[in-house]
Amino acid sequence: MTLRMLRCILPNLFLLTITHVICMNDGQVQANLIMDENFVISNSTETNSSFKVSDETEDRINILEKKMEDLLSENKFLRTKNFKTCEDLKNSPYNKTGLYWLDPDGSGSPVQFFCDMEKGFTEIGHDYEGPQKVIWCKGDGCFSLKLEYSVPDTQVAALIAMSEYCEQDILFQCKMAPLKNTVFGKFFYGWWVDHNGEKKFYFDGDNSDDHVCGCQKDNSCTQSSFNSTCHCDSSLMPLWNSDSGKLTKKEDLPVKGFNYGSFFSEHQAAKITIGKLKCSGVAKQSSDLLSSCASLKRSGLDVNGYYLTKDNPNSDLKVNYCDLSASGYKEDDLRVGEAQTLAKGSMMFTLTKVVCTSCKSQSYCRNYGGCSNYYALSSLKATFDDSLAMDFDIDLEEGSLKATKAGFYAFHFSNSFVKLYVGNIHCENSCVHWLKIGEKLKFKSNSDYARFIKGDLLIKEM
Repeated sequence: MTLRMLRCILPNLFLLTITHVICMNDGQVQANLIMDENFVISNSTETNSSFKVSDETEDRINILEKKMEDLLSENKFLRTKNFKTCEDLKNSPYNKTGLYWLDPDGSGSPVQFFCDMEKGFTEIGHDYEGPQKVIWCKGDGCFSLKLEYSVPDTQVAALIAMSEYCEQDILFQCKMAPLKNTVFGKFFYGWWVDHNGEKKFYFDGDNSDDHVCGCQKDNSCTQSSFNSTCHCDSSLMPLWNSDSGKLTKKEDLPVKGFNYGSFFSEHQAAKITIGKLKCSGVAKQSSDLLSSCASLKRSGLDVNGYYLTKDNPNSDLKVNYCDLSASGYKEDDLRVGEAQTLAKGSMMFTLTKVVCTSCKSQSYCRNYGGCSNYYALSSLKATFDDSLAMDFDIDLEEGSLKATKAGFYAFHFSNSFVKLYVGNIHCENSCVHWLKIGEKLKFKSNSDYARFIKGDLLIKEM
């Protein structure tokens, strides 16, 4: 440690008083220092390399460094604990690859995740990430590997639910150990277990009915001309081979275990490697007019209260109390009490074309950012129920629906590129609002891509 460094560090330790410091051009430092009892330097000229610190001082420096690291870690925790995914962190000061405390299920109990900011993944590890030897046994599925993930299951489920894409790598290494035999019917030697405890026999992609491995994609499987869909199924020599795949069906993830069995020769052997769960992006809203407490929570809402819900395209719009502060994303846990049906019929307004003169192009928003401002849409083309004209003055050129009578109205509108505003209030997916006479509904967007999007606005008078 040099005197130049001590000039900054030691005063904070109350070890010295610097009365005079001169930095020489030749790298020497001349200083008048009054130190504690460990050492005294006065009117000395020392090279940086000859200045030594006592053991006690070094210990104090180490303690200070440890305290500083702890403070930085605590500050990082406090600033990130309310974020839900690494995707959310991208636009914050904490956008470097590393470990972060996040809270996907909004339970108030954040846990640690690894964020790969370069690839955009939120990652969750488990207790058997390396290659695992499959123990030789004769029974059906007699070898069983069960995985425990580094975060609670509710947090895993929440991350998957709010992510656009999730994946998990799987690698099966084999020596005369097939995954399946389809010559005499269908017999499966190995399978992985999904989050519901169900057996899954596909080793690549998102089609659980397509029992294939990664080699099927480019038709490179051994004996593919004989309809083989995995290398190991046709590996008849006592030599090591392997099948790999990337599991991408969110409804089945994460992998909770692996089973193998029915060995019949002492020459057989196998290994299994299951990678981390990796999720990215933000789940898109359904294009159907659907809404539930779970979907509202996945969209980012976290305030308990009454919300409009629509369980399927053919059901009526209802009012439900949603406990969005509850842990997890199960509808039964979030929906409280019985639903209330709205008394009057619904009115539909369907956008088919819009114009946004101030909006940026989608490529500009993607490449340069800066598309956070939303602008009113005009020159609308739309179809709407005749009954809507009884309650609203519809001006398609201006792009507005003006209330002609006061009352409570329920609105449901879900679109990735267009937002509905009731007066100056953004109606996110569903809302209930008291409309004053003359108050307007307007549509806004930040991207000219909105001109290609159709949107259905459902309105009910309460």
